[in-house]
Amino acid sequence: AQLRRQRSSMQQDEYRHWKNKLEQQEEVLRQRRYQFEEQRRQFDEAYEQYEQRLLNELSQSGFTVVLADKTELQAEIVIISENKDLALLRLKGYKTPFIPGGNANGLHHGQPLYAIGSPLGGMDHTVTSGIFSGRSSDLIQTSAQISPGNSGGPLITEGGQVIGVNTLKVVSFGVEGVGFAIPIHDVMTEFGAYIGI
Repeated sequence: AQLRRQRSSMQQDEYRHWKNKLEQQEEVLRQRRYQFEEQRRQFDEAYEQYEQRLLNELSQSGFTVVLADKTELQAEIVIISENKDLALLRLKGYKTPFIPGGNANGLHHGQPLYAIGSPLGGMDHTVTSGIFSGRSSDLIQTSAQISPGNSGGPLITEGGQVIGVNTLKVVSFGVEGVGFAIPIHDVMTEFGAYIGI
């Protein structure tokens, strides 16, 4: 654009010189863009293979689940969701008590909510309180503190019903942190066939 604007003030040879130089640089750019796209394609392919190997390794490995009374149980992966940040585990030889599910679509703004988890690698079975703040895409937004380690824990109502699975916390400049949870009905949609729903 700058070359076009200055063309009228240039000699023909000067204009041709800069035009040729521009075309050479554009050709270099095209080649580098092609190389970049090819490298990105190779990276995406390699990363997909890495993820698949990781999932295969995880599906063959076991996990230790520690209950509130310090009982340790072995668990195995049943399935890892391809759509959500979720995995379904099965405890071996143990009848698991559970918290009933609630209606994540029936939440109202300001409704008290509680996040349960084990943050920071050692603070077992902690509870943080907050409110239902709204929805972001297909996630429940809450002011209940969700710290590293709380992911996978339940987000529950005052009545003790699970309405979501804590998944992440977004922190940015000037914001202390906004917590998000996957709605329980999405979890049931993912895994209902495996748990008889």
